[in-house]
Amino acid sequence: MTVLERPGRPSGAAGPAAGGATRRMRWWTPYAFLAPYLALFAVFMVLPIGFGFWTSLHEWDVNLPAKPFVGLENYTELFDPSSVDGGRFWLAMRATGIFTLFSVPLLIVLPLLVALLMNGRFRGRNLYRAVYFAPYVLGSQSSASSGGSCSTGTSAWSTTTSASTCSGPPTCRPPGSPWSA
Repeated sequence: MTVLERPGRPSGAAGPAAGGATRRMRWWTPYAFLAPYLALFAVFMVLPIGFGFWTSLHEWDVNLPAKPFVGLENYTELFDPSSVDGGRFWLAMRATGIFTLFSVPLLIVLPLLVALLMNGRFRGRNLYRAVYFAPYVLGSQSSASSGGSCSTGTSAWSTTTSASTCSGPPTCRPPGSPWSA
């Protein structure tokens, strides 16, 4: 048996691993990493969409035990403007179209302009970044502070305002709430 060496590597040099042996990725490794995502995707996306399509092919009434199969009759009724649901469907489609027409460009163009502004070099750039990101940082910090006060029974807010008092663990109840003891 002949051993071939790679060009450019001196003979006897160690390979990528400590012992010189290369590790091969097993064929199932990518699928093992994808499995949790695919399971959640199937449970929370594929199954509800499939069940929604299945129910659309039936005359579905929650109160009745029998749900007769009607096929595509619900869809033909939906697209017929003279039917009871047809007019509302087209009004909803119009509202969705208008919403999409105005929101999608704004949700793409405006963040792109903000990103370009934050990435550019100009005087006061750090101040702009701090002002822009302050609500995100301070919001989570204030949530953490107020959440901790409910477990200890004391907080800076309760000494300055009488709007909320903590009765101690495990919950924080405002005075006069129906859940107060």
